[in-house]
Amino acid sequence: MANSGQNGTLADCIRAIRSDLRTVPGLRTVMDEVPDSLNAFPAIVVYPMGMNWKLGSHSGDRGLPMRLGLFTIGIELIVARKDLPRDVEVLMEFCEVLPDRLFVGFKRDAYGDAVLQMGNPSLAQNATWPIRIAMVPSSWGDGDTLAWRCEFDVSTNREITI
Repeated sequence: MANSGQNGTLADCIRAIRSDLRTVPGLRTVMDEVPDSLNAFPAIVVYPMGMNWKLGSHSGDRGLPMRLGLFTIGIELIVARKDLPRDVEVLMEFCEVLPDRLFVGFKRDAYGDAVLQMGNPSLAQNATWPIRIAMVPSSWGDGDTLAWRCEFDVSTNREITI
């Protein structure tokens, strides 16, 4: 398990996920930022979707109060929408790989200080489903696309430093 999350940020976690996903065979590109448009497919875009915070313990390792956060990170694996049966087949090639890369990245602590655990720590360990994926129509720029849209929940425990 990652440590207390004192130094990691959501941006650090997103950079680590992008780095991990660059090793997925068959991808043309993993974007370093959220683009206005895409022209190389299959592509991955990783971005922050949302966050929730609550007050954590009275103090952490350094005596500072803590806040517990739940981040939802969006990960879209995208193909150009040209021929629906072919487009679905291309996406299906990644249906097992995408969640496996996220689980393995967490297990080997690639997300570092930013991630305390996957999912919501307020729920029982076996009750949380930290990865949700749906095939959805999408668009980037002027192009119609089809995507695996993944919502990946991770928790962090951060010091309140002000």
